[in-house]
Amino acid sequence: MEHRTQCEMVLAYMQEHGRIDDTAARGVFGIKRLASRVNDLRQAGVDIETRMISGVNRFGVKVSWGEYVPGNGWGGGVLDKGGA
Repeated sequence: MEHRTQCEMVLAYMQEHGRIDDTAARGVFGIKRLASRVNDLRQAGVDIETRMISGVNRFGVKVSWGEYVPGNGWGGGVLDKGGA
């Protein structure tokens, strides 16, 4: 089985689903610090935007969270193997 970095997994998920949030990153890949991986990808030149979502949690409290979506200059396939 080929080893993929967390950044590669995030890119592949975003290419397939068009977005990723912390719940998906943890549940699917075990990634606990998605924001750090997104920062790594941005520094590698990948255009990723943050979209804020509002809702109500299971306790009835209003909450907000971020999800990451491809930006207008999305270069989702561009990631050098030596980097992030």
